[in-house]
Amino acid sequence: MNKHKAHNFIYIENRIKNAAISITVGGKKMLNTIRNLLPTFNTEPTHLKEHGTLYDLTGYLEVTPDVYIGSVSVRTLYVIRDKSYLSLMDLIPDMCILYITTDIQISLFPDEKQTPYTILTVESAKPERIIGKLQDFFRETNGLGHWSDTMLSILFFEGGTNEIVKHAYTLFLNPIYILNPDYRLITYAPDNIGEFDPIGANIVRNGGCSQEEFSIINRNHAFKEMQNSRIPVITTIRESPYRMIVSRIDPEKDMGHFVIVEKNRRFDDLDMKFATVLQLSINQQMKKDQFIRSTRRQTEAYHHEFFLKDVLDGKISIGTRYQEYSELIREDFSGELMCLVIELARSSSLVNAVHLRTLFEVKYPNANSVMYNNTIVVVFCFPPNRSLHQEAIRDFEATCKEYGIYAGLSSPFDNILELKAYYDQAMLAISLGYAESISPTVFLYQDYYLKHLAKVFKDHESVEAFLDPSMKKLFQYDKAHGTDLSKALYYYLVYERNAAEAARALFIHRNTLLYHLKKIDSIVTIHYDNYMERQRIMISYEMVTGVVPAESEAVSNRSSQKIPTSPKTTDPDPISEKILQMLREDPGISQRKIAASVGTTHAAIRYHMDQLQKSGMITHVGSARSGHWVIHKPQ
Repeated sequence: MNKHKAHNFIYIENRIKNAAISITVGGKKMLNTIRNLLPTFNTEPTHLKEHGTLYDLTGYLEVTPDVYIGSVSVRTLYVIRDKSYLSLMDLIPDMCILYITTDIQISLFPDEKQTPYTILTVESAKPERIIGKLQDFFRETNGLGHWSDTMLSILFFEGGTNEIVKHAYTLFLNPIYILNPDYRLITYAPDNIGEFDPIGANIVRNGGCSQEEFSIINRNHAFKEMQNSRIPVITTIRESPYRMIVSRIDPEKDMGHFVIVEKNRRFDDLDMKFATVLQLSINQQMKKDQFIRSTRRQTEAYHHEFFLKDVLDGKISIGTRYQEYSELIREDFSGELMCLVIELARSSSLVNAVHLRTLFEVKYPNANSVMYNNTIVVVFCFPPNRSLHQEAIRDFEATCKEYGIYAGLSSPFDNILELKAYYDQAMLAISLGYAESISPTVFLYQDYYLKHLAKVFKDHESVEAFLDPSMKKLFQYDKAHGTDLSKALYYYLVYERNAAEAARALFIHRNTLLYHLKKIDSIVTIHYDNYMERQRIMISYEMVTGVVPAESEAVSNRSSQKIPTSPKTTDPDPISEKILQMLREDPGISQRKIAASVGTTHAAIRYHMDQLQKSGMITHVGSARSGHWVIHKPQ
């Protein structure tokens, strides 16, 4: 035997045996001789003739012409209904025999007292009833040990997951199916689909959960209960009359789960113990299969999914393995790349990951996806100097809202080997965006770039020491006098010192802004023609307030190009437009509800509504608790 294989077998053997022993009564394995059987047949006439040593019994075997006996063991109970069947096996001293007869006066042997065997005779006109009691006895007392040995044999002799489930069905006598993390069917038993309940039959026919099954799961708490438990649980769902044992395959990470449906035989206390051994056996088998697949990939052709996982795990660098992937990189991942990450853990309901992956790959033929750490990673590939259109981003937002999911989109990049860094970017965008808005949507990293910068900077430096001296004085003045001069200066600089455009964005008159600028000049000295000083002032404001240019369409593309002016207008910015639309639909809506729907902070909504009031576009009628908003047409 291979040394490593033998070591792995011993490790698995110890884990499964420990699991079996730990869930028996009192933590001790129960040992049974033929004497322990007597109480089982307390309603039938019995006679026990003992001989020699009474060995602990590990199971029973009914002797018939259709059964191959093989070598006889003193630890097996041999069941005989017909005397003639004795010739079917080799008799050995101290073996144990159970003889079922309709007349207890009839002995199995002519001179039974002189035979070197232990014989228990039971009188019954219904042998099947005796076999049933025998089955229950061994299942309850020795079942865990026997079941564990069976699982070990399958694991050791390369039986596979199919063989495990096949043997599990003979024990549970109820339909069983195993699903992977994407809720696709791995295997099931029995082969006859008619044995399954309607929901299970649909899963078998479709090769996994369809949207209908996902809807059923999301309406019930069964699978949430399973996901929060390290051991199998018994649960029910409203759409099925049958109870189910459901269990994660691995308590630590998502490797899928299995379901046993109580269709043919009612569950008992032992079933939960058997299910625990089944959980560990499937877990070990799948880890072994994963190791084999990983080893094979080193010599076989690479698939996109394996490649992307290896990149995310940092297993590829410039060197030998890079050369193996070079053709794939050159042909399929060249040009401009973007990484979209869907974080499944934040979703309030169960998500059909396979459906979502298919959805993106069908809509965008230039996309490849992979499951990674409970996220869906979608890599888009575009020709050089091209990227996602705004229509695609709006489509992402609609998909997130429809399925209740949260996604992050990285900045563009051109080297697929840098995917992990941009995966982290997308995850960070979700984290920062979710802190502002809990509405399902896609968060763009470019919108949170400055907040990321501020976070990194604050973790290592003092913000107070970093601030531009002029902006720091204005912050102090605003705090002391209740003014907003720092914001006026920031917008003036963002709009490339165009007072008309800055005033429009601030919802104030141009002359009001000029008055603010004059006041600023009396407090601090600013060299407006100095590019570096302008940058320091704007970054200082953004670091302290968390304002990012993307909050307004007019400031979302700050550059050195002059923004063309437009005629004076009272048209509101995009956020204010959303506010007005919501007020039209519900004049009594609260600012907090508007913030949650728009996807920004309560403070930001309060500011925009104050500006709309100052501009005369809206007024509030009635009390703060029971009043409503009135929208006025612009003059």
